[in-house]
Amino acid sequence: MKKEDITSSIEIISDSISILKRIEELGWSEFLKRIRERCNKEFKYFCLYLNITIYLLTTYLLAEEHQEILFDLLNTYAKELERYAVSVDLSITDEYYKAVKNYKKN
Repeated sequence: MKKEDITSSIEIISDSISILKRIEELGWSEFLKRIRERCNKEFKYFCLYLNITIYLLTTYLLAEEHQEILFDLLNTYAKELERYAVSVDLSITDEYYKAVKNYKKN
């Protein structure tokens, strides 16, 4: 296991949490409206993978045994989290959402 590998998972978690900070920019009701209209399912999975990834990171850091297995699980879930984070971010950012929507029409 390399130090960079665990750092990558931590960065993914940090970037994902920053999506939740968009609540401050948009306001709670606008944030929820965009989630419901544009990416309800993706947001649910985003929250699920965020929680599991944080749990796995904590467990990995505290574990004395089975670190290899926990490390592999952490990386797997972090990659899935990153995919859902990108989807949610694209969906709640108007300019990205409109670009993707226009692309799908063509």
